[in-house]
Amino acid sequence: MKMNGRPGFTLIELMVVLTILGVLMAIGIPVVSSIMPDYRLRKASADLRSNLQLAKITSVRRNEVVVAVFTPGVFAAKGGVGSYKVFIDSNKDWTESDSLGNPEEVVIPTVTMPPAVSLTQSLFTDNGNGLASATQMVGFTSHGLVARSAAGAFVFGNVRMQNTTGKTAVVDVSPAGKIAVN
Repeated sequence: MKMNGRPGFTLIELMVVLTILGVLMAIGIPVVSSIMPDYRLRKASADLRSNLQLAKITSVRRNEVVVAVFTPGVFAAKGGVGSYKVFIDSNKDWTESDSLGNPEEVVIPTVTMPPAVSLTQSLFTDNGNGLASATQMVGFTSHGLVARSAAGAFVFGNVRMQNTTGKTAVVDVSPAGKIAVN
């Protein structure tokens, strides 16, 4: 609108625009804040799947066993609980150090869960010779399959994550080395 020949906005037009923006923000902020925990859970599970795929690819490319170690924790509403890391296990003893006590080569440094997400469980079965025991690790061979533990058994299982709204995501690793998010 032109007033006295100069372009500009009237105070009423400005107030209407500010009122509309205020209404949109009042509606938008609660919607966005309710979506964020689910988004963070999906992102954390997708990141874990990608990092396990990287471990698998690294094992094939480097012709080495690559192991992922998980440190689950007790669920906390604020999240940020639990972590994992990935290393090359050159001496195949499933420990983070070689035979001389030197640290193994780290592929992925420790990844801690984001806010609103807790890594609550990692259950991998070491089921060699008909025995079943739980471990917090999974590894991949140079063929991209799940690796045998130091005891000679195949290790496979899953990792469970939970967000503040109670939703969970499970990342499964099959005996054939398939990695999927459920």
